Amino acid sequence: MYTPFKKYVFAVRASNIDETAAQVDHLWKDLGVRKIGIIFQDDAFGASGLDGIKSALQKVSATPVAMASFPRNTVDIDQAYATVKAANPEAVFLVAVTVPAAAVLKKAKADNWAPVFIPVAGRDAQLIKNAGNASEGVVIANTVPPVDQKQLKTVALYNQVMKKYAPHAPLGILSLQSFVDAMIIAEGLKRSGTEPTREKFVSSLESMADYDIGLGPEFRVQYGPEDHKAFDKIVFTVIQDGKVVHLTDWKTQVKRGQKT
Repeated sequence: MYTPFKKYVFAVRASNIDETAAQVDHLWKDLGVRKIGIIFQDDAFGASGLDGIKSALQKVSATPVAMASFPRNTVDIDQAYATVKAANPEAVFLVAVTVPAAAVLKKAKADNWAPVFIPVAGRDAQLIKNAGNASEGVVIANTVPPVDQKQLKTVALYNQVMKKYAPHAPLGILSLQSFVDAMIIAEGLKRSGTEPTREKFVSSLESMADYDIGLGPEFRVQYGPEDHKAFDKIVFTVIQDGKVVHLTDWKTQVKRGQKT
C-alpha cells in the first residue's frame, strides 16, 4: 500500500513496518530485551509483519530467536506456540488477528509464561474482549493517540459522538482510526468544491500538507504530490487491570517479561 508510490492510494496511518521499528527500538533500548520471538499467521499479513520485525532487528545486528507460523483463519496455534516458547524469548510479537492472538495469550497465562507480548496491528478493545485477563500487560502500538486523550480536539469529538450515536459500543483505537479516516475524507471533499471529481479529490488531499486534524502536533496530516501517507508517528498503550493505559515510560509501565 505504501511502496511503490500509487497516485490513487492514500494511507492515513503509519505502516506496520513503522510500528515494528518503534516496538523493537523500545524493547532494545528501554527494556534491554535481546531475545525476541515471533508467532505469525501464514498469509500476506503475517509475512509482511515478519519482514518488518526482521528488518528492525537487523538494524541492531540481531535476529529472532524463534519464528513459527499457524494457519490463517484458525486458532491452531499450539505448534507455533510450543516452538517459540521453547526458545525462551523475553518478548514475543504476535502477527495475528485478534482471535488467534487472544488464543496465544490465554494459553500463555494458563502456562504461567510471561514474556512481553506485542501484537502487530493490535486492537485493544477487541483483544480485551477476547482474551480477558490474559491480555494484562500486553503492549499495543497505536497509529492515532489513545482514546482517553480528550485534551485533543478530535479525540474529544470522537468520544462525544460515540456517546451520542453508539453509547454501547466499546471505545477503541480501531474505531478512532476510522473516525480520523472519515474526517480526512470529508476535508478532502470540502476542498474539492461543489463539483468534485476524482482528480480534484486527489489534488485536494495532496494539498493537506501540515494540516492540523486535531490530534496534536505529532499527528499533523503530511500529504503531498509525492507523499500519500498522512502520519508516521507511533504511540503506545499497555493493558492494565482490563483497561487501556497510555504508555509513556516502558521501564516502569511494562511489567511482563523475565530476562534470562
